[in-house]
Amino acid sequence: MASAIQQLKDLQSRPDIYDIPEAELRPLHIAAAQEALETQRQSIPTLDKRAKEMGVDKIRSLDDMVPLLFAHTNYKSYPANFLSQGRWKQLLQWLSMISTPDYSDVDIEGVKDIDDFLARLWAKGYFVTTSSGTGGKLSLMPKSRQDLNRYRDFLLYHNSIDDPIEPKNQYHYFCFAANKGTYTATYSNEMTIEGFGRPDSTYVLIEEPMLNATVMRMADMRKRMAEGTATPDEIAAFERDAQEQGERMRARFNWMAEKLLELRHEKVWIMGMTAQLWDLMMFARARGLTKLDLAPGSVVTGGGGMKHLKLPEDFQEQLNAFYGMKGPAAYGMSEQSWLFPACKAKRYHAHPFAATLILDERGEKLLPREGQVTGRHAFLDPTTEYRWGGLISGDKVTADFNPCPCGRRGMTILQPVRRYADINADGDKIECAGTIDAYIRGGFKAEPA
Repeated sequence: MASAIQQLKDLQSRPDIYDIPEAELRPLHIAAAQEALETQRQSIPTLDKRAKEMGVDKIRSLDDMVPLLFAHTNYKSYPANFLSQGRWKQLLQWLSMISTPDYSDVDIEGVKDIDDFLARLWAKGYFVTTSSGTGGKLSLMPKSRQDLNRYRDFLLYHNSIDDPIEPKNQYHYFCFAANKGTYTATYSNEMTIEGFGRPDSTYVLIEEPMLNATVMRMADMRKRMAEGTATPDEIAAFERDAQEQGERMRARFNWMAEKLLELRHEKVWIMGMTAQLWDLMMFARARGLTKLDLAPGSVVTGGGGMKHLKLPEDFQEQLNAFYGMKGPAAYGMSEQSWLFPACKAKRYHAHPFAATLILDERGEKLLPREGQVTGRHAFLDPTTEYRWGGLISGDKVTADFNPCPCGRRGMTILQPVRRYADINADGDKIECAGTIDAYIRGGFKAEPA
């Protein structure tokens, strides 16, 4: 019989992966988590130290998984000066403490910046993907080629829970974002365009690669401006660059929007985050359209919630009415390998590859798995090859362990999903985060910058 991890991977070939009951998945998740622990703790020092300190030598239940979960912040726990001072050797050392490769074959001689550093890793088959970096620091998540290939197949063949679409390059594709770069959403766009975009009719808002160094510089500058430490000349240069970039993006956005209105009575695929979907709606309304009236079979994907946007309370209802959408297409995060697609009942369906765990707010205790339960979203994904797949997110969710109104038996996440950092006045507090950070800091060798 195949290993438990392989059995989980093989679920991807089942016709409806969201209709597998908990009773069938739980023993598989536990066995696969134990397999992953046995193999990965030998090459991930942080995991081994955590397991020893918590006294977990074997995973026999879902409760045993909880002490071994990393906080989502641990994937950006490297000292900030590793990037600002170009300490690429130490950054490789940090990566080796949170993932399985040792990276000794990566040439870092002459690395210019974080994007050059990541390109060296990708060239050697270490696909380190990133979070957006808009908060000023990137999460770095190592993945294997097989990890990326499985995710690509997931995007192409499990793209819709109710009406799956075959990838036949059949859509006029409008991507109101970037499709080149290491940011998780960016390479997702690239993969989706590869499957569904017409080669003669694909339009991308940001055609150049999305550079992490640029995003981080902007985040750092905004922080310094808020703190009052930026000089007048720096602020003037920043505002001038921002204005020029904004004008270029507006011109490109308006051109794409005009093209979309021209083609909307043919099958189109629109990908945009909430801000872009809202701006596109306002653009069309200014031209007298109260509804986009897309051709049958057209697709609108994106979402992302408010994320500090100042939109009216009924923004989602307005978007739904304008685009003919029934809600956000999926729930996910950069640190998670898979998306939870939304069904017609407006529920996000948990995929079967990871054990989805609902914890108390501190991230210490597994909550009961019956009925509807509200708490912190966490998971343990044993199918991830280059890193420990156990993670505590920053999201507050309500999970339902009853069958979904759509008829499927897998667990679901209800809308809305909120971030503890946005709810709590003192920010998000995960109990294990500081401890695991200390493990990592303690593992660095004392070397000069």
